[in-house]
Amino acid sequence: MKKLCKNESGFSVIEVLIVIVIIALIGIAGWLVYKHEHKVPVTTNSSVSTATNKSSPQNTNYFTISQWNIRAPYSGSLTLQYQPVAGNPNLMNVSSTQLNAGGPSICTTADGAVGNIGKYLPTDDIPTEGPPAETAQQYVETYPSEAYYAKVGNYYYIYFGGQLNSCNNLTLQTQTLDAFESIVPKLTAY
Repeated sequence: MKKLCKNESGFSVIEVLIVIVIIALIGIAGWLVYKHEHKVPVTTNSSVSTATNKSSPQNTNYFTISQWNIRAPYSGSLTLQYQPVAGNPNLMNVSSTQLNAGGPSICTTADGAVGNIGKYLPTDDIPTEGPPAETAQQYVETYPSEAYYAKVGNYYYIYFGGQLNSCNNLTLQTQTLDAFESIVPKLTAY
């Protein structure tokens, strides 16, 4: 028979569990720091914002208007772009590089736009086809199913698309218009 000595030392089950928990917490903290430091960058600049389609669910691509600090997820195949309107920091002309590949065409305005996105306070007048002038708030309340907009903070971001006219590439023009109609309601701050 084995005798037990009073001076035997060792780790109790509680002590072992505490050590395991501490090691797990250090591991989780390290993993979180690694994930935070290795984010996938989103490419944007002041005049063109692009988003490409990626199959990985962790990588979300965005159409971003950096001047306004807004963005919307975009997974389409077009390279969407925007250009600030001279003299109006609250208006961006929008199009796609594919539609503008041959320069301005009858599908776009002279500056290559198929529409624009405006940034409006609820009380700001918005451009309409004639009197009476409407505020942004009145516009989205009057045309809730026709208006392509998002309310982010204190501002309405409203998209006004061009009309489908005789165009040398009606399919591409329609795809560009549809892309903006789908992403503008998804705009959020970043």
